[in-house]
Amino acid sequence: GTGAAKALETVNARLNDEDASVREQAWRLLSNWPNRAAAVHLLKAGRETTNAVHKTLALRGIVRLAGAEEPADSGLLGQAWSLAQQTEDKRLVVGALGGANTPAALALALQALASAELAPEAALATVMIAEKLPPGHAAAARQALENVTRVAKEPVIRERAEKRLKTLDAK
Repeated sequence: GTGAAKALETVNARLNDEDASVREQAWRLLSNWPNRAAAVHLLKAGRETTNAVHKTLALRGIVRLAGAEEPADSGLLGQAWSLAQQTEDKRLVVGALGGANTPAALALALQALASAELAPEAALATVMIAEKLPPGHAAAARQALENVTRVAKEPVIRERAEKRLKTLDAK
């Protein structure tokens, strides 16, 4: 209701408070907000801040909110990805991508798959997304899964990709 919206505005207004303890509290509150209403504020704050800790808090909050409901919000995760600078932060985004079911999420997972540091998580996310993509996207799913079977080092992920490929080919 409006009470929650007012609370969110109040917290958001304190992100740049002169008092450091008020500022820190506001960042923690916003990054732990219980619903997606905070996402837009977290994105803006995360882009604008020069404080690395705050940037990470914002990113974690966005990723948590994006994955809070099924399917995960691939638009939010895409914005989180553009915010992520450190490998750890990118890994966090990739970890949540598996809950999404859109071609955009698949494209993001494939981008991460090309990075050696992110490949293990990205391979799993790619397979998870490909398992949930709507039927109209079978070609994209097939291409992505074939990519996983080529690059994934973990046999269990390769097998899962191959299994999904068989069900796609059976249609």
